[in-house]
Amino acid sequence: MPRPKKLWTKILNDAGVAVRLYERTSGGPLYREVRTGGGAKDRKSLGHSDRTLAVQEATALARRMGELRFAGHTGTLTLGQLGAL
Repeated sequence: MPRPKKLWTKILNDAGVAVRLYERTSGGPLYREVRTGGGAKDRKSLGHSDRTLAVQEATALARRMGELRFAGHTGTLTLGQLGAL
């Protein structure tokens, strides 16, 4: 049985926040996954397949989330709150 083709994945850990980028199908759109409070995962399609752009977007997201955490935000941070910044 042939081995399945290995799909692209990358984990960025910036400012103590881990963001995982991955593709579900070879050459398909990229997705990002962020662990939110309580161990829940938030997954979202990035709507494109540009890996360089995806890494830039994930780095910016991780930095913004890290800044909020270090600024003394208490409780669970939702991605909606993050998007409002």
